[in-house]
Amino acid sequence: EKEQPFSYQYSAPLRMDLALTFRCQNDCVHCYAGGPHETTELDTAQWKIILDRLSEVGVFIVTFTGGEPTLRDDLAELLLYAQNKGMVTGLITNGRRLKDPSYVETLEKAGLDFVQVTLESHKPEAHDKMTNAQGSWRETVEGIRNAAQSQIYVSTNTTLSKHNAADFLVTI
Repeated sequence: EKEQPFSYQYSAPLRMDLALTFRCQNDCVHCYAGGPHETTELDTAQWKIILDRLSEVGVFIVTFTGGEPTLRDDLAELLLYAQNKGMVTGLITNGRRLKDPSYVETLEKAGLDFVQVTLESHKPEAHDKMTNAQGSWRETVEGIRNAAQSQIYVSTNTTLSKHNAADFLVTI
């Protein structure tokens, strides 16, 4: 007998996104965090307690996000901790810190499984306008290239809005 999709009863969500920080080098026009990107952050030990609990209840995919999670000095440590608990680990990032190949290598060695990089446009000026950060497109693209050369699975994300929708219109 064939089992119907979504009929299996899980004990917990399959994936949990963890906002490690709301700090960011960009100031995107569409950012859900808004404001000055400053808020109290949990420390490494507190995040490890959360990872312990998520593992105990059966969450097996954790995705580190923010703000910009690569601004956390303990990101590689948290990735490795989650990996050692048997969790699949992901990262949602603007990709700017990934421009440093040694940083990508550090994340890869910590066991990062996948990364989703936000690239707002194929046009540098449109991307930089969306991020309110001059030169961010160049750093993001360089970061994507570096990550794509690693064993980390890489995908991109693009926000469609009135600010960049014309870049994606196709005339038939």
